Amino acid sequence: SALLRAMSAPPPLPTRSLLLGSSPYSRRLLSCGFDSQHRAVLGHAHDLTSGGPPSLRLPVPSLVPAAAGLRVRGVAAGAVHSLLVTEGGDVYSWGSSKFGALGHGVDCDGRKVERQLEPRRVEALAGVRVVMVAASPSHGGWGLDYSHSLAVADDGAVFSWGAGKDSRLGHGSSNDVHTPRRIDALKKQRVASVAAGENHSVALSNEGRVYTWGSGRWGQLGHGSLRNARLPRAVDALRDVWVCSVACGCYHNLAL
Repeated sequence: SALLRAMSAPPPLPTRSLLLGSSPYSRRLLSCGFDSQHRAVLGHAHDLTSGGPPSLRLPVPSLVPAAAGLRVRGVAAGAVHSLLVTEGGDVYSWGSSKFGALGHGVDCDGRKVERQLEPRRVEALAGVRVVMVAASPSHGGWGLDYSHSLAVADDGAVFSWGAGKDSRLGHGSSNDVHTPRRIDALKKQRVASVAAGENHSVALSNEGRVYTWGSGRWGQLGHGSLRNARLPRAVDALRDVWVCSVACGCYHNLAL
C-alpha cells in the first residue's frame, strides 16, 4: 500500500493538505481538504465523482490526475495556491494567482492568469534546476489573495514572485511580480532553504546564516524593530548560531 507523507501543514483558509504517495517505483501527488471560494488549490479540474466543477471538499487523499506522470520531489501548500517541484527541477503551480503567485505571467491574449485548475509548469523557470519551493500560508484577508512564492535552485539562487506588498519578495519594492525573478540581494549567498510567511520571507544559507525581509510589523524579521525590510538582511542576533532549519507562520518564525 502507498505510504502517505504530509509535506506541509494546512493553512487557515482554505484548509487542505498536499501529500506524496510513495512506493519503490514512484512518487505521486495527492490532495485533500477544503477549497475556499473555488480557488482550485486541490488541483482537480473536475469533481472526481460527477465529472462536473471541482469539488469544494475532498475528505480522502486523492491522486491529482494532472501530476500523475510527474516524479515529484516536494510540495508546498499555500493559503490560496499550491506548488510542486519535480526530481528534474521543474516547478508546477495551481490555484489562485490574483497577484501573480503562480508565476505564469500572462497568457497569449495578454490576460493575467488568475486561476489555474490543475498543476501547470512554470515556464519562466525553464533551465533552472529548482530543489525546493515555499508558498505563503495566508492571503492577507478574505478575497484579497495577497500570496507569494519562493524557490531555491541547486546552485543556491533564490527566486520569488507574487504579491509584493510590504516588500515580501525581496526586490527592494512593493511591486507585484508575475513571473519568477531572482533575488539579486542574495546572489553572494548560497541559500539552502527558504520559508514564506504571510507578508515576509526567510532564507537560510549553507553557512547557517538566516536572512529575513518583508513586513516587520510584529517583530517577525528578528532585527530588533518593527520596521519592514525591503531587501534580505542577516539576522544579527543569530550570528553566533549555526542554524540548520527555519520555518514561518503567518507572523512568526522558528529556527533550529
